[in-house]
Amino acid sequence: MNVLWAPWREKYIEQCGMKKKRCIFCHIHKDKNDARHYIFLRSPRSFAVLNINPFSGGHALIIPNRHVDGLVALSVEERSDMMELLVETKKLLAKALNPEAFNVGMNL
Repeated sequence: MNVLWAPWREKYIEQCGMKKKRCIFCHIHKDKNDARHYIFLRSPRSFAVLNINPFSGGHALIIPNRHVDGLVALSVEERSDMMELLVETKKLLAKALNPEAFNVGMNL
């Protein structure tokens, strides 16, 4: 495959350039309106949110509470917390969707 094309995402992509330059993850973390932002789990140092423009069903993100510029900037406790939240997220998705498999990736 040379090109990944998801036509249902076109409207979202077009709107990205028109939005204010702010961190959407910081915004939804501070807003505390979990249902509105599809946040389904919170832990002391991170939160889990469903992707509103997923490539596939069950696409979730594990996001640190603290805004940092990379994995190395996170403390050991924050990284550990994110991994534990990933485990809990996987359990919930397995129960809700009963998938044959899971893909886990990182965007750094």
